[in-house]
Amino acid sequence: MTNEPIPQWAVELTKQVAILNEKIPTHVDWVERNMKDHEIRLRALEQFRWILMGVAIASGGVGAWIGRMFV
Repeated sequence: MTNEPIPQWAVELTKQVAILNEKIPTHVDWVERNMKDHEIRLRALEQFRWILMGVAIASGGVGAWIGRMFV
């Protein structure tokens, strides 16, 4: 093995890669962000389910009332 110095271009390339790695979010950050988004979407769907259930109950009541009026 020789004791040649590391070329300047290799040093600069290593520094640029380190800078890029600092800018890229880690996998943990990505997972945490997506889990929070998933929770928000699930809560919205659960709330919408209750709205649909209320609409179904109300329309059933109106349908029953109309049915009694004409029978």
